[in-house]
Amino acid sequence: MQTELNMSGKVGFIGLGTMGKPMAWNIHQAGYDLCIYNRTREKTKPFAEAGIKVCQSPKELAEIADTIIIMVTDSDALIDAVLGYHGITAGLQKDDVVINMSTVSQPTTLEVSDAIELEGGQFLEAPVSGTKKPAEDATLTILTAGPEKLAKQVEPLLKTMGNTVIHCGKTGQGTAMKLTINLLLGNMMQALSEA
Repeated sequence: MQTELNMSGKVGFIGLGTMGKPMAWNIHQAGYDLCIYNRTREKTKPFAEAGIKVCQSPKELAEIADTIIIMVTDSDALIDAVLGYHGITAGLQKDDVVINMSTVSQPTTLEVSDAIELEGGQFLEAPVSGTKKPAEDATLTILTAGPEKLAKQVEPLLKTMGNTVIHCGKTGQGTAMKLTINLLLGNMMQALSEA
């Protein structure tokens, strides 16, 4: 059961791809007040039909959401969502929380973190370990990094998407841990193929 404090604000979700779509549904089904944005409008239709507000831009989403989650394909998509024309920084309110759950490079993570904090927002990185099925089942492993107090504050929200939340340290270390896991899995697959 979520606390009143954690349920009171509006959550914005950007990126309704293979992973993002089930993650956003899990947030909605947990009872959070959700709004969404996706570059491909077709993917927003099921959410609109469920009565979830569809925003026209990341800026509009940032103007109405207190906590913003980003789950996009790569570094370029993240930069565009945050710093692009009508991006998050154009609509961010003071003390809003931005959580990046995308897997991107460490320099991109730090650039986005600096941009959010420059606008008076709070940034947490939270890349995930898992694929489509764990995303659907809300059993992802979530690797947070950034202010530990902030990570604890948003943990109930994160646990609507994953059953394990691990705080890895300062901003950048969540990305480092995720890329380390990817490297390990890649090496294991190569060894299995050769065997």
